[in-house]
Amino acid sequence: MNPWLVLVLNLSAPLSALLAPPVDADRFECLRATFPQTISALDAAAEPAAVVLADGRRLVWDDKRTKTADERLNDPDVQDTLAEPYPMGPGSTPPKGREDPGRTRHTALMGALWGASEQAVRGALEKVVWMPKHGPGKTLYFNKHHGAAAALRRVSADLDALPAKFHKYVTVTAGTFVWRHIAGTERLSAHSHAIAIDINVKYTHYWRWSLKREPDLPWRNRIPLEIVEVFERHGFIWGGKWHHYDTMHFEYRPELLHPRCVERRE
Repeated sequence: MNPWLVLVLNLSAPLSALLAPPVDADRFECLRATFPQTISALDAAAEPAAVVLADGRRLVWDDKRTKTADERLNDPDVQDTLAEPYPMGPGSTPPKGREDPGRTRHTALMGALWGASEQAVRGALEKVVWMPKHGPGKTLYFNKHHGAAAALRRVSADLDALPAKFHKYVTVTAGTFVWRHIAGTERLSAHSHAIAIDINVKYTHYWRWSLKREPDLPWRNRIPLEIVEVFERHGFIWGGKWHHYDTMHFEYRPELLHPRCVERRE
């Protein structure tokens, strides 16, 4: 029996719960294997099934609700954050349909992983010198938990090693940590948790900027895929692979790039 999957028979649960389809253990393993210090187990026998954190807290894994994309975005359970496989590789652009893989975030889970308050995140910040060989060597601040800051340093080193034609896109950045809500919403930005970086705005596209003149949101991008590949190699997803595109945005989400959850497209 896998130690991370709790399968205790709950005799008080309704028959409908006992006969329900099994939980998606593969997707849970993407979380547990990526964040073993924070994620302890999946209590599949509970009603509803729950993710058990190392500190004993429990988060709803599956609330059994059928949701629209907007409902999943605004009121997700933990499973919803992994519902759309992230498409890794050059064959994943432009996005197919209305894909937004990784854009759904669970507030309590993000808080448990990265810090639940501005003060907690500030206490986890670590300095990263950005592209010192070809840029100004600007100091960025990134979350040290779960290897995020270390991963950003590896990204910086690999971008420094790219040919000069790529440097203009990444030597200038538009920031990492800032405690704020996503524009037009009450949801915290990934920047609040210091796990996201925006690269040079001069060469990027953002769906909200395009919405008034292009309400059907045809995909727009000028970021070379060689840059995207560097970030993905080190556990970052790219907002350019969203229907609601944000091509400046890279976010440290290694659970989405776990072999059991990622979708590779060549």
